[in-house]
Amino acid sequence: MKKTSVEVQGKFLTNFSFSVKENTPEFLLPWLTDWLRSYIFSGADFFDGQFVQFGYWKILCKINGTQLHLLGPDSLAMPIKWIDDLSAVFHSTMVHKYMPESYGLEIDIPKATDTVTVGWDFDKFPMFINRMIRIKNSMDSGWFFGSKSDGIDNNDLSQLSVMSLHEATLRAPWIHDFVSLPVDTQVIFDDAIPVVLRDYSPVQPASGSYMAHRLTQRSTL
Repeated sequence: MKKTSVEVQGKFLTNFSFSVKENTPEFLLPWLTDWLRSYIFSGADFFDGQFVQFGYWKILCKINGTQLHLLGPDSLAMPIKWIDDLSAVFHSTMVHKYMPESYGLEIDIPKATDTVTVGWDFDKFPMFINRMIRIKNSMDSGWFFGSKSDGIDNNDLSQLSVMSLHEATLRAPWIHDFVSLPVDTQVIFDDAIPVVLRDYSPVQPASGSYMAHRLTQRSTL
């Protein structure tokens, strides 16, 4: 683990710190540190046990005098546990930014605690995801995760349920990287190889983009 400590000149805080795994890319850290430094400089107050939202995940604030230490989620735990490691926060922020950009699409990052409607066997291949307009004034993410298997009716209300995105992506982890795609986007997974569609028409990642690089790596395995 490596620890980052940043001095600030806030009304209530003089320092904030957090830890990440050694393999966390260094260029990602300013995404959080610059935002938090500006937020603190603006006079923002923090209290022990407060949560702040940063992209997909919440971050837990621990206060000791004028020192702020940040805890991140154990992304494999349900319910979420808080650990001295923000690696999952940075990984999600990176992927959720670069995935839509790879396809020339706008970024629409939901929260891990937002809800998703799922059908039977959504966590088995073949399956698909479809993002629709969110229900206003709710925790709805707009996502639907469904099965493409014969014998399953995704329009049958008795076969549908609602859960958090975090719970759903724990059961189907290959979905996590795609949840920042915008409304009217679909992804089909036949065997974990994704096919992204915009308004039901396939789209390809731009040459040299994050997703193009990922698909190239997969094809050479």
